[in-house]
Amino acid sequence: MDDARTYNKALTADEVKQLTRGDLLRAWSPSPTNGAIVDVERARQPLTWSKGDKASQHDVYLGLDKNGVSNASATDSTGVYRGRQGTVSYKPAEVLGWGTGPYYWRIDEVNTDGPSPPVRSGASRWPII
Repeated sequence: MDDARTYNKALTADEVKQLTRGDLLRAWSPSPTNGAIVDVERARQPLTWSKGDKASQHDVYLGLDKNGVSNASATDSTGVYRGRQGTVSYKPAEVLGWGTGPYYWRIDEVNTDGPSPPVRSGASRWPII
């Protein structure tokens, strides 16, 4: 065991999620989650996530090729890079229809405290049925 903590109250599910999220600078709690099976109604809703600590903006990547999404940068010209924004949601311009996908998406956090490169998150995969 590497870490043990004791609390004087029962933690809520959200508090446990916050404690176990890993790198605090990365985007987390994506919706849809990795591996989620998404119906057409959910596909019409924006992608959402929780921002990493110190993040002021978010680089959004979305596409059908996992490697393309995983390896793309903000200079991408294939359409995978969807832009930098200040909100924690993104609604694709195109219609994500029935039987398409799987789609992969990634959020890179742009931090407020310096010129360091954006903090990469892993690509999430989700098919639309």
